[in-house]
Amino acid sequence: MSTLKERQHDRTLLEKMIANEMQVDPELAHELLKDYILQQQIKRNQERLKARKLSNQKMQEFNKKMEQKAMQENIERIIEYSDEEYKEELLLNYPKYFNVREVSLYKGITPQQVRRNCINGKYQAEQVAGENSSWRILTDQFKEENDFFDFIQQRAEKFKKVSEASQMAVELWTESQNSIQIEHKNNE
Repeated sequence: MSTLKERQHDRTLLEKMIANEMQVDPELAHELLKDYILQQQIKRNQERLKARKLSNQKMQEFNKKMEQKAMQENIERIIEYSDEEYKEELLLNYPKYFNVREVSLYKGITPQQVRRNCINGKYQAEQVAGENSSWRILTDQFKEENDFFDFIQQRAEKFKKVSEASQMAVELWTESQNSIQIEHKNNE
């Protein structure tokens, strides 16, 4: 079974392929893939139910029951809970440190102001390798701020995109190397 990171990586690659091949923006590609995956999950679940000899009549009874308002409210709570689990996972996996650029983006101030705040002790930070080196700024001091989760989510998405881009570059390089080898064999 694949890990969450592997599944996210696969999903991102698929989203990029969809965006490129269909010439749509990445957000639409994300929504299209999400919808398709949900449709496929529904089909799989229906096949499992058929394998368990659940009749069409029972399925219709179930669908009617699920459409009742009380059931819909419960389903909405479950969906919200899933969203909260995602937030918790992001917040549990946030980095211990931000760099100057990240704090600059998060706070909406210049990198120079961030460095000054580090020097003046406004931020809990340390220099990595001496007086003229880069700063590591503890993230815990920002954790209680309202927009911290949003920033962590944006940061995670950027890292995911960078990771995907580097993976795509490796794949392109590998393909080009394979093409060169094939061409070389054909020329022999």
